[in-house]
Amino acid sequence: MSLQIRLQVDAISRLSNFGMEKQEGAVVKNVHTETHGRNENLIRRNEDLLKRNDDLVKKIEDSGKLVTQLHENLER
Repeated sequence: MSLQIRLQVDAISRLSNFGMEKQEGAVVKNVHTETHGRNENLIRRNEDLLKRNDDLVKKIEDSGKLVTQLHENLER
């Protein structure tokens, strides 16, 4: 194989590798962006669930107080 052909093959190989690395970088960036978005959504859902849980705990506590009051009224 002549020197010129070897240089052309080498140049083509380097360009191909560069193109593949660039595509892989874009894929990694897209996956990172999607993952970050999903994490943000999960954090918001978790915060919403914690608020709902706090609301339910408050309702249970209020119900307990009401039951205690009703029980005291019945004993009178």
